[in-house]
Amino acid sequence: MLRVIRQILSPDDVAAVREAAAAGQFADGMLSAGFLVADRKNNEELALGRTQRDHVVRMVLQRLWQNKQLQIVVRPRRILPPIVSRYQSGMRYGDHMDNVIMGGAQPFRVDCSITIFLNEADSYEGGELVINTSPGEQRIKLDPGDAVIYPTHFVHRVEEVTKGERLACVTWMESLVRDVGRCEVLYDLAIAAEHVHKMEPEGDAFMSLEKARFNLLRMWADT
Repeated sequence: MLRVIRQILSPDDVAAVREAAAAGQFADGMLSAGFLVADRKNNEELALGRTQRDHVVRMVLQRLWQNKQLQIVVRPRRILPPIVSRYQSGMRYGDHMDNVIMGGAQPFRVDCSITIFLNEADSYEGGELVINTSPGEQRIKLDPGDAVIYPTHFVHRVEEVTKGERLACVTWMESLVRDVGRCEVLYDLAIAAEHVHKMEPEGDAFMSLEKARFNLLRMWADT
């Protein structure tokens, strides 16, 4: 399961995060890296004052919780406060997997990772997010406000930035449905139901699809 969601942050949202990044201080990203991947991580993470941090975090979290497509794809139960990361020329993050338990004093299982791109794809060179999937490597570089969601257990990396600056917002989610394959089934049923409803809103097929989807969600969801 790998999904791209366009404009999960609006241009105004992106501008607000970039303004906070321009005014804030960045710290070495290795401070938040696990000891097994610390030697592969070379980036920076935004360290904001409390008021500014709360505003950015609250705004991004609100957009994630409100996004209909994300709700269908992930069925999030919890979403971690996002981190704004920066890669300048020469910085990269080698092959790694994200931690499966996060949350500090209130730990929870992490099922999905999300990267929201914050600056124009042509404003920097390199910096692609490369995700290893069963069909092969997926190389991703999106426009500001666009996001990619992928299972946390996928091996991935950020290629070295060779020119310019790569700015992104990253966070992690626990799903109500921990099995990625089951999430995929629920997503496909939701898309099929939406299509059938547009074609024949009063027909029985739509209700049958929705009944199947809801019954599976009831069987598979951890609440």
